[in-house]
Amino acid sequence: MKIKITSLYQLLYNQSLNIFLLMLMFILLLSHSLLSSLSFAQSSLKTEQSDSENILACKQITIGGHPSYPPIEWVVHNQLDGAGVNIAKAIFNKLNIAVTTKNLGNILAMLEALQSNPTINMTTSIFYTAPRTQYLHYIQPAYAYDELAVFTRKDETFSFHSWHDLKNKKGASTLGTTTGNPELDQILNDKLQVQPIQRVNLAFHKLAKYRIDYVIAPKFTGIIEIKKEFSKTIIALDKPFSAAGIYFAFAKHASCKQLYQRFSQELTQMIQQGKIKQLISQAYASYAYQDRLGIITKEYDESEK
Repeated sequence: MKIKITSLYQLLYNQSLNIFLLMLMFILLLSHSLLSSLSFAQSSLKTEQSDSENILACKQITIGGHPSYPPIEWVVHNQLDGAGVNIAKAIFNKLNIAVTTKNLGNILAMLEALQSNPTINMTTSIFYTAPRTQYLHYIQPAYAYDELAVFTRKDETFSFHSWHDLKNKKGASTLGTTTGNPELDQILNDKLQVQPIQRVNLAFHKLAKYRIDYVIAPKFTGIIEIKKEFSKTIIALDKPFSAAGIYFAFAKHASCKQLYQRFSQELTQMIQQGKIKQLISQAYASYAYQDRLGIITKEYDESEK
């Protein structure tokens, strides 16, 4: 009888122990589940807060630029104007994002601001180079293409087929100009007698005064300068030095990643609809009109000529 009672107690003890262990395991699993849920909720909250902060940060875009690239970009009353700015404003208007612009004076100052100035979010006119991708996100596709043309005096034109034809001549290029091709950049910087000059207008004055033999510069801007002041003295040679795409680019420090795809989609649609060409044509006319009014920020000091 005692053996049976002892066995019964042992059985009850074992069952109680099993129940206790099961309850303990359940409590531990429940605690782990609650902790995981709490951690996920906190992570989601942080992500939502981060996304909200990014969205808020990009509700106001500041475009940095310079006055030296009409019809894509120029400066009137210290405000950026031009086809690039107008395209960007049209897209941001669709995205319900306010836009301001800032004249940074020249392309080197603009590039520096895009690297280190947190108040500058993007540029509307830049050529692609691999090193710049470290601090810029280029928006695909390029919205226009500009030839890097060779300009010379009308009374001393020469045959141009490749850079070798420039080797024994004294030239100039606009400071900050890049072909987008590292090999051609090396030729421009190392193998030719090229003087860096910041502004196309000043380079053309030196060319017209026989101080140099040619100028390598963006054709868009060069043609405008010729029409303004140099129609009797300077001409663009038929064959370009190179051609490069013109891009929009966001500064990576601007925290605007959520806009990249949407901006690209809107830009692609405008290209397909022919609106980009239309805005560039309008910009040519607008620049010419503003120039006649004398309200465009000058690109040079008269004493530099």
